[in-house]
Amino acid sequence: ARSVSRDKKSSATGQVAYLQKKAQQLAYVEEARQRPRPPLESIVAQQELIGDLRRDAADHVSWADPQKPALREQRMARQGAFLASRESRHEVALQDYEKEMDTLAEECQQKTQEASSRMKGRVDEASDRADALLDPLEKNTEKLGGKTEEQVRGVM
Repeated sequence: ARSVSRDKKSSATGQVAYLQKKAQQLAYVEEARQRPRPPLESIVAQQELIGDLRRDAADHVSWADPQKPALREQRMARQGAFLASRESRHEVALQDYEKEMDTLAEECQQKTQEASSRMKGRVDEASDRADALLDPLEKNTEKLGGKTEEQVRGVM
């Protein structure tokens, strides 16, 4: 009984030591997660580049001075010329589009008419064949009773 008691005590101390070590490891991991981390170098480099560009852009931009109406008039004239050229290009593109749509519509109509005439021809041919097959049964009805059932079925 004493040896079993000693074994329990020795394994219990080992388990306690294991649990304490595991708790220490978890505490270390949690502490590492809570520590502030520096930003990534790629993000820092990108932010520095954007900051430099903003500083340079402020120095080199020539804002239109409201005191100079001649510059404003020139700018408005250039803007008007640009808008007019854009409108003319739009009109040309619209006309080209309409021409292409008309061409496609004509092609579609022509193909539809051709398909319709082919279908009409096939229907007429089928109707003629049916009339040719049924003609002997419709014209000479007096001799119809003289034919055997196999002869009539052969026509059909």
